[in-house]
Amino acid sequence: MTRATELKLYQSYARSRILDSLASAVVLKWSGDLAIGGGTAYVFAGLSTERWQILTPDMIRREVQLPGDPAKRPKWKVTLSIPRGTLLLGQPKPRDPFLFLGEIAPTRNNGSRSLGHIASARWDDYLLKPRLPRQMWAQLRFRCLYIDERIVPIDSWVGRPDPNRFIETIERLRGRRRVVAKVYRRGGGTLTYTKQQRTRSLVYESGATSRRALLPYTSWPKGAAADEQTALEALMVFWSYGTFLPSIRWNKGGRATK
Repeated sequence: MTRATELKLYQSYARSRILDSLASAVVLKWSGDLAIGGGTAYVFAGLSTERWQILTPDMIRREVQLPGDPAKRPKWKVTLSIPRGTLLLGQPKPRDPFLFLGEIAPTRNNGSRSLGHIASARWDDYLLKPRLPRQMWAQLRFRCLYIDERIVPIDSWVGRPDPNRFIETIERLRGRRRVVAKVYRRGGGTLTYTKQQRTRSLVYESGATSRRALLPYTSWPKGAAADEQTALEALMVFWSYGTFLPSIRWNKGGRATK
């Protein structure tokens, strides 16, 4: 049996072992992610999915995708409540054991994401204590932006995420002759924009899969400006939603080449 007081920070535990310690008193919520029993609550966060996102070393987000049919959407409270002292266990990859990451508490940060005029997801942020060590934060962070192979602190070690900062950062790329900008999302792969003088390329990679976009997908503006506009819009959509511009076209083929 494993009790809450016996868990050690950043050590691995099997989900079944934790649930067995709660015996028959366990109550599962949030599609099994939240387990309550024996006076203790545990959150089991699959960190390779879009549902759980470590945005900063002391903040984790739970995001729920909404059905396209409004009639099938669940009623949403102001925040998804959790008991005081809820413990967080994160799973870095599918089938990995869970790491005990500390205690989480609700915040006032919550809202929705939209594609067009239709809300596509709802989210709630939770405070994580203690803050993740720098090395573990680098390993578990949900997403990051690289400019010329260097991480830009959008979702950063300190402070809170600022969505305008991402837009301002990539807009400055228009004035550069050469640049490589890459958006990485855990479980979602990478989208890379490469700019070299007059040439532009946009490549998506995930595991052994590699796809190159056909630029541009619109007729205005013209030439290289159109290619860049498409690429920057694609980076913004991938950063925010983990999806692609609906009108973007890709070269055929699916294996990465070296």
